[in-house]
Amino acid sequence: MPATKKKETKAKAKPAQESVFGFDAFTKMFETAPQFDVQSALDFQKKNLEAMVEANRVMFDCAKEVATKQADFAKIVAADLNDKAVKGFQNEAPEFNVNKQIAELQANVKTLGENVREVADMTTEAGQKAFTVLQERYTASVEEVQTAVK
Repeated sequence: MPATKKKETKAKAKPAQESVFGFDAFTKMFETAPQFDVQSALDFQKKNLEAMVEANRVMFDCAKEVATKQADFAKIVAADLNDKAVKGFQNEAPEFNVNKQIAELQANVKTLGENVREVADMTTEAGQKAFTVLQERYTASVEEVQTAVK
């Protein structure tokens, strides 16, 4: 049998063509992307957390102040009720003091209204302070983000 020669064909090496989908293309995409500054992000979140802590501290201090004020009111009311009970039974029978009891009840209702108003003012003021702390931080954070994006 005659020997037939196979044609030997060697593939010519083609120059490397850049792939649109390969790892090299993926890494090139990040070369042109803006770099992420981790420290700035941590500082940003730290400032946000500090603002939240400050707002919570304001509200907690208000809650302590309200609790103290309410305890003071309760002491005053208890002492007042005790004094009125003692005085009411010393001189006259209670059924004959109706006008006096109505006047004292009106005074007590007025005092209660003043006390409630005082507590409401305290909580409103604390809420406004806490809101201001958070609002200032949010405004600053928007400015920081705008600066970082530029």
